[in-house]
Amino acid sequence: MKKYGQVYRKMLLMYTLILLIPVLVSAVLYRYTYNMVFAQADLYNKNMINTVRSACDSELKYYYSYVQRIRADENVKALAERKNLSDKQIIYRENDAWSTLSKMKYAMGEEKTYCPDMFVYVKDRDRIIGSYSIMDYDLYSNYYEGEIGLFRQEAERIWETMQNLISGEMISVKADNGREYILMLEPVLGTNGRKGDLVAGIWIDKRALETQVQSVDWDGEMEWGLFDDVGNILRLPQKITGFTSDLVDDKELPETMTISGRKYHIYSEESEVDGTYVLFAPSDQIRRTADRIKNMHLVSLVVILLIGFLLSKRAMKLSYDPLKDILKIFRGKEENEPVGNEFKYLERKVSALLEKHEDAEQSVKNSKKLIRSYMLEKLLLSMPEEGKDNQEADAILDKFRGGRNVVLVFGITDNPRPGRKEVVKDDDLKRFVIGNVLSEGIGEIYDHEIIEYDERVVMIVNLPEGVQ
Repeated sequence: MKKYGQVYRKMLLMYTLILLIPVLVSAVLYRYTYNMVFAQADLYNKNMINTVRSACDSELKYYYSYVQRIRADENVKALAERKNLSDKQIIYRENDAWSTLSKMKYAMGEEKTYCPDMFVYVKDRDRIIGSYSIMDYDLYSNYYEGEIGLFRQEAERIWETMQNLISGEMISVKADNGREYILMLEPVLGTNGRKGDLVAGIWIDKRALETQVQSVDWDGEMEWGLFDDVGNILRLPQKITGFTSDLVDDKELPETMTISGRKYHIYSEESEVDGTYVLFAPSDQIRRTADRIKNMHLVSLVVILLIGFLLSKRAMKLSYDPLKDILKIFRGKEENEPVGNEFKYLERKVSALLEKHEDAEQSVKNSKKLIRSYMLEKLLLSMPEEGKDNQEADAILDKFRGGRNVVLVFGITDNPRPGRKEVVKDDDLKRFVIGNVLSEGIGEIYDHEIIEYDERVVMIVNLPEGVQ
């Protein structure tokens, strides 16, 4: 780099700065795109939790509508008003309620296979009036498998919930066969509008909700959960460990949480039926998308730098090589010596060269003048033979070889005329004036030459043949 001058370094800096422009633009675009990925991912996750809520709420509302139909049925309400009835009359009303439930279950149709049973629980008689049969609760939970299966381990908790039920509630139940359900419960009002000792319930297979979620272009890496209003877990994947319902109940959900060594972004949405939906979006999923964009930008940046480097190198060669070649001519043996600014260096060299050239031209001009004066002086003595001298001398004498030659000699006196102010004092100026006057007069008509000879002005005029 030392052997190059300031111009080369400035050009290199200029091309480097030009090359940095696409790099900076690419960096800004990358940062903008990187942030946009996270913003779009956040928006996508919020839309996804809304989609989950809409899909699941739609399914829950469908089953909830059947619970309300059970509560509003006249046969069920009549069963709630049995205080003064005999056992036989109560059995009749239970049968009427069972008939109603059977018809409702049949009306639900084959497509709703995720509802294995619906029932009315009579608290004081501890009896279940289901859509398939009427039996004691102990038989229903511990011995009658039916469509649900046995749920011995959950029987006591369900019984306590129904015995103490005041308002609607949904609880999660895991049957002995491993199948998971949501049990939707509502107290039944009597014909007088007061709450009786009946509970309307419907079993919902959790696969009903999962099927709805899977049908809305669900991302398999995400997880979701459902919590009721009192903090009970209605659905939560097994891999989501350490996430408690207290976080949902206290409305203090963190934005991010590390679960089983994996970081999740957490989103929540209130259910229109009961509870809160929670979405667990893996952070590394967003990171992978961002990394793909980063890799794409890095590759494009490398390509830009490579292309820019090649173009800059080519541009530097085209721009600097002519200057470099000129420098080589002027530097000669000084090739390894620093030149500073190349243009100023060339300016000095060219100025010196022009000065030498002018001196040489002046020397040649003076030499030509001496040769001319010599040849003309030689002509005054005698006409040289043609071809005896060089071509330049012959060129001067050729115009005097034909016709007659007349010589006019003008001397310069130092005494001005009396009474007249002397205007010209310099002899050289006087001779110059005489030469100009003769050239403008005689010289416009005839071939001639004027020389200064012994401080005189001598004019040699060639008169063609026939001129007197």
